Amino acid sequence: MGKRRLPVHDWLEPAFRRLASLIPLDEAAMAALIDAASHVRQFKARSELLAEGQPLPDPLLLLNGWAARTHVMEDGRRQIIEFMLPGDVIGYSCPPMP
Repeated sequence: MGKRRLPVHDWLEPAFRRLASLIPLDEAAMAALIDAASHVRQFKARSELLAEGQPLPDPLLLLNGWAARTHVMEDGRRQIIEFMLPGDVIGYSCPPMP
């Protein structure tokens, strides 16, 4: 008998596939992610999710589309630091290893 899969909406599949490639997701983890995805915030293309230096109260999980982390330089040019794809967590970083 095969594993029972929880239903995942098509637009969630890329994010869940990426997360599953990084860490095993058991049924409880999948259920928690599906529940969390029911609280989706949508942003228009090219909109700013968070201003540089502004604290983020809770991490965000990118479910669809892509985002870029940027830095505005002193002369006004924008430098792209990182691209984020579905499955990436925005606003979370691991503490440094000792």
